[in-house]
Amino acid sequence: MITKKKIGAFEQDIKEVWLLVTSLTNDIWRSDIVQIKVIEEGQRFLEIDGKGNQMEFRIVHCKPFERYELDFENENLKGHWIGEFSVYEGKTILIFTEEVEPKKKLPTFIIGYYLKCQQKRYFKDLKKALKKY
Repeated sequence: MITKKKIGAFEQDIKEVWLLVTSLTNDIWRSDIVQIKVIEEGQRFLEIDGKGNQMEFRIVHCKPFERYELDFENENLKGHWIGEFSVYEGKTILIFTEEVEPKKKLPTFIIGYYLKCQQKRYFKDLKKALKKY
């Protein structure tokens, strides 16, 4: 299992950040996907990238403005994602942790690098989107 953690601070109110991160209808701000497709309302959804690759997510825990947890899986890997939301000195603090297990034999460093890039892009997209809202 490979684990990567990313921490970010945002000027916006925790409610604004929460609503954007957990929205399954507003995907326009994400540069890594072209569509979110809800399979089961409040339980399962797909993220589809520009190449047509799909990642299925299942919501396993949701405590508004505090914690959001997802299990995810595609043909290459499966894992668990945890989003922790808090406020510190007037800023919204996010801690995102991903635990990934490859389904195919892949070098650990490739998966670690992929996760690091994904998390960096997500936080960059999120900061940009929050400035617009």
